Amino acid sequence: MPPYRTIPSNEEPLKQSLGNSYTARGQLSQLRAKSAEKQDHNRSNTFQKQAISDYQQATKNFRANLNGSEDPLTKLENLLNLIRLSYYSQNFQIISPQQRQNDLQQALILLPMVPQNVTTVYASIDLASLPAFSLALSTPLIQCPTQWQLSDYQRLSILDNALTIAKNLNNPRVESFALGAIGHFYECLGRTKEALTLTQKAILVANQDLNTKDGLYLLEWQKGRIFQAKGQFNLAVNAYQNAYNTLENIRSDLLTTEKDVQLDFRDSIEPIYRQLAQLKLQLADSQSLSSIQQKQELKEVLKIIDHLRLAELQNHLGNDCFLRIDAPDSQPISAFPQTAIINSLMFQEKTAIIIILPDQSIKIHWIKQNKANIIENIAQFRQSILDGFLTLGDYDTSLSETLYSQIIRPFETDLQEYDVKNLVFIQDSPFRPIPMAALHDGKQFLIEKYAVSTTPSLSLTFLQKRTLSDNKTLILGVTEESQIDGQIFPSLDNIPLEIATISQQFPNHQLLVNQQFNPQTLTQTLDNADYSIIHIATHAQFGTIPDDTFLVAGNNDKIALKSLENTLRLLESGSNSVELLTLTACETAEGDERSALGLAGVAIQAGVQSAIASLWPVSDQSTLQLILAFYDNLINSGVNKAEALREAQIQLIQAQSNPDINNQYSHPVYWSSFILIGNWL
Repeated sequence: MPPYRTIPSNEEPLKQSLGNSYTARGQLSQLRAKSAEKQDHNRSNTFQKQAISDYQQATKNFRANLNGSEDPLTKLENLLNLIRLSYYSQNFQIISPQQRQNDLQQALILLPMVPQNVTTVYASIDLASLPAFSLALSTPLIQCPTQWQLSDYQRLSILDNALTIAKNLNNPRVESFALGAIGHFYECLGRTKEALTLTQKAILVANQDLNTKDGLYLLEWQKGRIFQAKGQFNLAVNAYQNAYNTLENIRSDLLTTEKDVQLDFRDSIEPIYRQLAQLKLQLADSQSLSSIQQKQELKEVLKIIDHLRLAELQNHLGNDCFLRIDAPDSQPISAFPQTAIINSLMFQEKTAIIIILPDQSIKIHWIKQNKANIIENIAQFRQSILDGFLTLGDYDTSLSETLYSQIIRPFETDLQEYDVKNLVFIQDSPFRPIPMAALHDGKQFLIEKYAVSTTPSLSLTFLQKRTLSDNKTLILGVTEESQIDGQIFPSLDNIPLEIATISQQFPNHQLLVNQQFNPQTLTQTLDNADYSIIHIATHAQFGTIPDDTFLVAGNNDKIALKSLENTLRLLESGSNSVELLTLTACETAEGDERSALGLAGVAIQAGVQSAIASLWPVSDQSTLQLILAFYDNLINSGVNKAEALREAQIQLIQAQSNPDINNQYSHPVYWSSFILIGNWL
């Protein structure tokens, strides 16, 4: 230990650890506040207050550790923690502008005084990478803020000194990061020659150490961006491909391993998939490629999209997510000659719609609108449907016709030529909150022409068909008003009738209702028998954060997302996995664009083949009619799950000609919210 570094007291690491814990909890509370915004404003405010309290406690601990230590490196670490915290909490004014400026100046004064070690190198890179205090905190080696907090002279001086320290440490990992940071400095200035030279040096150094893979993909990505800026298209594609290949090898570790600092998925991982896919799509559009080469590039794009969806699921589901891929008894898509797969991938200036036709040919159509406009159209379309709860008149199809013209109409001739009956959508996140079944061609809804389903990834979709009429069914329900974490879930008046009727449809069943439906009883029940169908008639909430995703159980209890997955896994080891998981009642897949990942993720993780849920709260009377018709079609008509749901939805669309169905239910607000996720057979 160097003589100028004093031994810290026992309180110092404790206070710093507490500060980091409070900071992490504050960030989580902010995310939970955002997740709850659309559903419960009061609950969102509660989470915001918790975030403020956590940030205040973090500030208190960091400040106490800073003021109570004589060790320069401990002081620097706590100053950096306070500076980062000032970005996270700037909406709450936890740290004043003057105080954060003072903290930065003190850190700059301390930097030459601290020991020359690994921590100092990373601290230097962090300081040199700070965006202006008015901006959000950005990730080093990735983003170029519109304005930096320090001058270019200060930043380069700090980075050069960090590189000198790194070289003296004889540590390839640290040296590669320092070289990469200087390369990124020049990248952001548009000085591509210097940027490329330094980035290539960084990659050479990183390749000397197998433990640098988590940094190597960032450097390869940086190299790709620089080649792209230089207009060297093919070299850019190769560099992005190297970044992608490296990332694929370490993705599970990056997304599932607990780290002191987690990489932000949307900043540090997702863009590589999107940018490589975009470059390959440009290549596929090139006139210089043969039709065979174009198809190969499009197949590569579809593989990249599929792996992006897997990465999204792993990121969403948490640190111990293991995805089951490529079941040996799953049939290939080519075995279903009347099925077409429609992928969407959104970029800033346009969106790619890619279809796989029954003969495995691939075609692409571009929606030439920028991302903001398409997202606004999607939001307006969804709202136009939800307005049906308020306006009982005819439905205006203009918005749904616009989206139909962009997504489906370019492929109409192909769909007719191949006699397609089933459309399977693999949606980019902005498209997930909307029901594709409600797209309209000017004469008919999409569901009137095709069975419609969605899946997060074909790799995770097990394509088998089994009969359901004789299979054992577990029916779970809560009819009473419940209160979970201060949130009121109203009683569901039609649930008793729903349970009674479904019990008649499936004589071989087990019932758990109200107080009988609790985490302990559910686990015991699934441990004692195999069930092919699980029908859950209760409120469910699927939010942005897995902690905010749960089923309402009896006696004011809840079953959290992870608990549900672990419980359903009890069936995976039995002779039959769960063929169908149906969730009725309210808010089962509602929330932001990632919320459906909660439901799809639970189903996939537990080996469930298919799941049915609703994209928004729906009248339990209309739900009862739709779900009962779905099961009746499934049992008595011999059709697959997607067709059974389609026919049930058409019954409601035609409500005005059926005296047994409320006329209002013809509006898409009542029938289009129900989506089939996973295996459509």
